[in-house]
Amino acid sequence: MRTIALLMSFVFWGAVSVSAQSVSEVVTALKQANADKVTDNFDSVIDLKMPEKAELKSIGKTQASVVLSSFFDQSKITGFEMGSQRELASTVYITGKLQSTEKTYNITIMLKTKGDKQQIITVRIG
Repeated sequence: MRTIALLMSFVFWGAVSVSAQSVSEVVTALKQANADKVTDNFDSVIDLKMPEKAELKSIGKTQASVVLSSFFDQSKITGFEMGSQRELASTVYITGKLQSTEKTYNITIMLKTKGDKQQIITVRIG
């Protein structure tokens, strides 16, 4: 019985560790203003909302990567300030402010557990 309890705790803490690692990678990439590293964590299909643009629903990872990278370049994104992070079941929400040379943008990112990794399924920038 102890063996089962011990095994279950390893499985639980392993899942928490993987989740924390994925979220940490995204936050670090945002702080470094590295759009390519952010997009490495995209799911195969995501929803994307950019400032003053219509929401793009269920777009492929490649197209979403191009859109986000273009936004980072055109807006001259320089960093990220974390607002909050919440976890609900297998979903993590990150909010904060993207900083640029000219202004700041609110950002909300939703990650969902897919296999053994948290992957970005929604990005909203406003």
